[in-house]
Amino acid sequence: MSDALSLNEQSDNQNQASGFAIGAGIGILVLTIILVVAAVLLAANAETTAPAVEVVRDVLIIVMALELAVIGVALVVFLVQLARFVNLMNNEVRPILASATDTVNAVRGTALFMNKHVTAPVMAVVSTLGGFGKIMRDADAIRKAAGIAVTTAVANWPTGSDADKPPAEPTGPAPADSPPGSPDEQRSDDEN
Repeated sequence: MSDALSLNEQSDNQNQASGFAIGAGIGILVLTIILVVAAVLLAANAETTAPAVEVVRDVLIIVMALELAVIGVALVVFLVQLARFVNLMNNEVRPILASATDTVNAVRGTALFMNKHVTAPVMAVVSTLGGFGKIMRDADAIRKAAGIAVTTAVANWPTGSDADKPPAEPTGPAPADSPPGSPDEQRSDDEN
């Protein structure tokens, strides 16, 4: 919707610009026609209109001289304003730019200082604590796994009157991978 409005505004602006150009062209054409008609009338009656033409010529010369004076004054004002602008640039804008540059450098130094003395140590502590936390979680997982093994061992541990006896030796054939002279082999020899 806004694109359609902006396109309408652009076409309105173009229509206004083209209307202005057409109006200016018609005005220049009408002025040229008036001047040509006046020149023809003055040339046709040269003897009677000569004194009037001389007066118009003199008035136009005076107007041109005044325009030249106004243009000269405008040129002087322009040069004075240009000198003031250069003075403004040298005496006010450059110090402001230098101050802004100093401020930016100070901010950069502060940021580097904060990075070196605050951010980096905090990040190191946080990463160390994160690593320590991971170690603690892993240790807790190992403890829980070991706790299951301990619970199983405690569940199999003899209680009551059986507690005075040593744990029962496993019975059955010796494992195949037992070295000679191991307790498993001696037990199997005792049984035979």
